[in-house]
Amino acid sequence: MAATRSAGSESQQEMLETLITGRRLRDITDLPFDLAA
Repeated sequence: MAATRSAGSESQQEMLETLITGRRLRDITDLPFDLAA
């Protein structure tokens, strides 16, 4: 988290926080299927 804050990238920080809280867990598990299509 500190790395994204020091880089000044707000969108990356938000994405990291979203991933950590697990709100995108389903999207992550579907990623291999999306890439295969």
